[in-house]
Amino acid sequence: MLIQAVRGIFFFILVAISAVGLLVLLPFLKEGASREEIPLLLGGAGMYLLLGGVWWLFVGRSLVKAALGWAFLLAPLLAYLALAGVLLLAYVQGERLSRSISIESYSEEPIFWPGFDDPVGWRIVVGLSHPPEVEALLTAPEIRMGPEVDIPSGDLANVRTWSGGYLKAERLGMPETGPLALLKSVGFQRLYENPEGTGAAGRWLVERRFAPGSHSEHVYHLFPGHLDYLASEDKVCVTSATFGLPACGPGRTAEQGCVRPERRPERPAVYHQGTDLSAIWAAFGGYDMAIDLSRTLTRTLRRESRLQGDSAFWSAMQQRLEPAGLAAAGYRLCPSGDDTHSASRLCYCRAGAPPR
Repeated sequence: MLIQAVRGIFFFILVAISAVGLLVLLPFLKEGASREEIPLLLGGAGMYLLLGGVWWLFVGRSLVKAALGWAFLLAPLLAYLALAGVLLLAYVQGERLSRSISIESYSEEPIFWPGFDDPVGWRIVVGLSHPPEVEALLTAPEIRMGPEVDIPSGDLANVRTWSGGYLKAERLGMPETGPLALLKSVGFQRLYENPEGTGAAGRWLVERRFAPGSHSEHVYHLFPGHLDYLASEDKVCVTSATFGLPACGPGRTAEQGCVRPERRPERPAVYHQGTDLSAIWAAFGGYDMAIDLSRTLTRTLRRESRLQGDSAFWSAMQQRLEPAGLAAAGYRLCPSGDDTHSASRLCYCRAGAPPR
C-alpha cells in the first residue's frame, strides 16, 4: 500500500511538472523565441526524457504501468523538441538564403535639399535576385566607412535599433567613432513614405518585403546616423548624441536649444576609419530567422559606389547636418510644439520655409 501511495504521489508530480512545462512555453509561443533558447529547450526535453526513465524504473520497469505517466510527459516533450527544431530550421534557412540571394543591379545618386549646395544624403536602388516566396522583412541597409563589422547572424536581431543603427561603439572597438558615424534610413520620418506601409505609423517604417517572384528592387534614402526624425526637408531633428549641440546649464531645457550634458559627446565625431565602405544589411523572418546580406552589399559598394575611397566627401556630407552645417544652410531652432524637441533630440527648421 505504501508503494502504491508513493507511486500515486510521484504520478501527480509528473502531471504537475508536465503542466508547468507547457505553461512555460506560452510566452515563447506568444512573443516568439530566438535561437539562444535552443539549448534551454533541448534541456527541457532532456529533463522530460529523464523523468520518463525514472518513472519507468519506479513502476518496476513495466511498460504498461509506465504508459500512463508517459502520456502526460509526451506533450511537453514533443512541444519542446518541436520548438527547438523549428528554431534550428529557421537558422539553417537563414544561412541558406544568405548565400543564395545576390545583388544583380545597383545604382545611387546624391540627395540635395534647398539651402545646401552639396549632398546631405544618398539614395540607393538595389536589385536583388532571390528564391521565390521569401517570407522575411528586409531592413534598410546601413553603410559606414571603415573595416567590416563581423556581427554573427544570431546577434543581428538583438542589435537593431531605430536611431543608432546596428553599429555600436563596443562592436566597432573604436569608442571615438560612436554609433552614429554612418549612413542609414531615418527610422521616424514622413518625407520618404514606405509604399507598403498601412496607416500613418506604418508608412514611416523602412522595412520592406521581398517581391513574390525572384526579383526585388528596393529604394533607400540614407542620411547621416545622427538624424533622429525627419518631418520634411525643412524640418530635421538630430539626436542629442550629435556633435556640436550645446549642453544645458542649470534650469535650461531642450526647448531652449540644448541637451543634457551626459548625452552630449565631448569630442568631434570621427566619420571614417580608412577609405573602404562596409555595410550591415539583413532580413528577418519567423522564429528568429536572420538573412545576412552585409558582405554581399559590402562587395557591391566597394566595386560600384561613388563614396568608396573618398573619406573627405563622406565626412563633409555627415557634417552638413550637424548644427553648424544646418545653421550655415539657413536652419534655426524650431519653435516648441508637437514633433519638436525632447530630452533625446533637437529640431531645426529652415528659415523662411512655409509651416507644414
